[in-house]
Amino acid sequence: MAGHASNKNSVVTYTRKDGSILRAKLEPRPEGTYAIDLRAFHRGRPTLKAPGDLRGTKSLGEAKQYALRELEAIDRGMAAGTPSARVGPQTQVQAYIEQRRSIGGMTTETAAAAYTCIIRMWAFFHDAYQFTAWRQVDREHIAPLVTHLFTAEFKGRRLKRNTVLKHLNYTKGFFTWCVDAGIVKASPLKEHSSVPKPDHSFQREWLEPNEVNDLLTAAFAGRKNYPHNACHAWPEILATQAYTGARENEVLGLMVADVSLVGGDRGAGVIHFRHNGYRKLKNDESERVFSMWRAHARILRAYLAKAKPRQDGLLFPGRNGAMWQELREAMARDLKEAGITKQITDHSMRHSYISARSRMFAPRRQGNKTVYFATDPAVTAKEVGHGSDRMTREVYTHASQHPAEDFTDLDYATAARVFKNGLRNPPAGRAASARAKRSTSRR
Repeated sequence: MAGHASNKNSVVTYTRKDGSILRAKLEPRPEGTYAIDLRAFHRGRPTLKAPGDLRGTKSLGEAKQYALRELEAIDRGMAAGTPSARVGPQTQVQAYIEQRRSIGGMTTETAAAAYTCIIRMWAFFHDAYQFTAWRQVDREHIAPLVTHLFTAEFKGRRLKRNTVLKHLNYTKGFFTWCVDAGIVKASPLKEHSSVPKPDHSFQREWLEPNEVNDLLTAAFAGRKNYPHNACHAWPEILATQAYTGARENEVLGLMVADVSLVGGDRGAGVIHFRHNGYRKLKNDESERVFSMWRAHARILRAYLAKAKPRQDGLLFPGRNGAMWQELREAMARDLKEAGITKQITDHSMRHSYISARSRMFAPRRQGNKTVYFATDPAVTAKEVGHGSDRMTREVYTHASQHPAEDFTDLDYATAARVFKNGLRNPPAGRAASARAKRSTSRR
């Protein structure tokens, strides 16, 4: 094996055992250092520097020596001790995610989560086994990986079972892509016994309707004390989450044109959740038209009259008209003000809405009587953008600590008054399950 550098174009060549040649070009950086273009080998353009040195070399002779070392590492299928020790595998992860996004298989949020999960896996393989290429990972390395994911702390806390499973599923998809791309011969994760089963016992904390009312009251009352750079539309954002069960980015990415205060099944208006230039929805089932509740329509009508957002812009615009990204601090502040000690997040409002809907009733006229049927989970699933009612029933519907509310129109203030005055169980036959065929009539 031999290597040399051509001074004419600063091209470094490396001759392999089989006589083939690897070539790469040196690139001068503005600060006087040198990089080597290894994009053809999926390793980016790392700065050339001595082992253990944080700064790149400014000597062309040294740069050529380090460049030959990089090409030799590529020839050996490894990069231990070189600046590109992780660049190759990371670049392959980026290529996988870009390919998935190009065919519409990943949203921006999903792509970011997938990259984080897969890179965490690679960090384990690199640190524990000094691996330098994905093809070195074998089935025997998966069990230690799973143990590591369960026992290690990430950002100060351990991962839950379903989060570990998400890491493994993202990496499993990546390995499938690697097989098709010829990077690995077979997926080490395929049907592996160490991969845990989904844990459906996890229950996210949620709010009773009277607690939602307390939170909304705290949010609207506290707006006068917001600093100038805070999100002053936060109370309306929170109300929209509470009255629609929509995901946080679905609400933050709403356009003014997506809201109409007329029409809908309840006569209060509609909200159209759809893709736009600010964000994409989770999937096709998430695109939907939601019929607003009257209490929510009153809140949005007052907001539009006062805030006057641009007709071609976001309903809740951030600074310079951009979309707000996350509002955890606002949520934490109002939870404290409302005296709520539960671990509530923006996604908890989705659970709270679906749970409230499960205890509501839909009136129907039968002859000269009004008959009340329990809300069908399929109706709620359509409202929140679930593909089927199974997820709605098994994950998002929670058993109340109190007797079932007796209401047909969602208004958290009314629900709070009912709670204060004493909740009533529904009359016999008015089943909480929408699958029940029994019904009763009110006199």
